[in-house]
Amino acid sequence: KLEIYNKNLEKIVEKRTSDLRKANQYLKTMANSIGQALLMFDINGNCLPIYTKTVVNFFGKEPVNTTITDLLPLSSVEQKTFQDWCQITFQGLIPFKDTLSLSLKEIVVKDRNKDKDLIINLEYFPVKNSKSELTNIVLVGTDITNEVDSKKKLDSQNSYVTMILKIIKNKDSFVTSFKEARHFLNLA
Repeated sequence: KLEIYNKNLEKIVEKRTSDLRKANQYLKTMANSIGQALLMFDINGNCLPIYTKTVVNFFGKEPVNTTITDLLPLSSVEQKTFQDWCQITFQGLIPFKDTLSLSLKEIVVKDRNKDKDLIINLEYFPVKNSKSELTNIVLVGTDITNEVDSKKKLDSQNSYVTMILKIIKNKDSFVTSFKEARHFLNLA
């Protein structure tokens, strides 16, 4: 009976292992298809070997065996500020959500495929152990270049519309100013 039970147990373990591998592959595929950079780093700033392919696309290198401050394109001052933020955050003296106001929110990276700058929005999420102690931080990087460009275009269009509305509202003053400018230019 023990042999039969042992063989059945081995088959169950093989089946569960196979199911877990499939689920893991499915999750990796989903994570890599969202177009966001996802990675984790620990209390020492070391990047964990869990990340999406977009991390490499945005930052130009794999995060394995590197620190978060070496991965992100930061100046020496920004690196120091980021390290200080990490230290304060991992100490847990201030609630995680309150430290977010001190965190780095955006960085600019070179798009290796299009030879232009990308604006990457950075968000942070805590990973805690069973004692509710912060053990890792998940960094989510999202390309917001198109949104920023669209906002600039919209602001420009709004400025133009505002100018036209002011001209219409004050058309008599505008016409008078325009005539005076034309007269001044004719005299010159």
